[in-house]
Amino acid sequence: MMKHEFEERVGGEISDQNYEIIETVYTWHPAINEVGGKDQIATLYETGGMPLIKSMLEAANIMMDLDKERRQAMRRMEEIRRRIETVASGDLTEEQCRRDAVGMFDKSNTPEEWGYARMFLATKYGEELASEIIEEVEK
Repeated sequence: MMKHEFEERVGGEISDQNYEIIETVYTWHPAINEVGGKDQIATLYETGGMPLIKSMLEAANIMMDLDKERRQAMRRMEEIRRRIETVASGDLTEEQCRRDAVGMFDKSNTPEEWGYARMFLATKYGEELASEIIEEVEK
């Protein structure tokens, strides 16, 4: 919902700062429905003003954070699904590289040892794959 649209619904102007809070609550609060949500948030504002909307902000922020976590988990699951399909097709190279990289990273006691391990991985598996796996392992 656009700011001007909200202002038309409530019959008054809202500061940009307050509208940002309203928009967050409107978008993320679990009590606001996708259908009819514009009317709900306007009614809440008309009933309790910004104090009521602000009291709902923490729940909205928590929902926003949970949605971010959910999306990250879904991306992770999709990546695992892709890896499973690659192995099922008979290509073990990426997983072998990943296994070797994790083992070498765990056994490296100094940055110099890890540097040698990185060079080994690049030689054995190719620079592109090794770099991708190394970046993943170092996170």
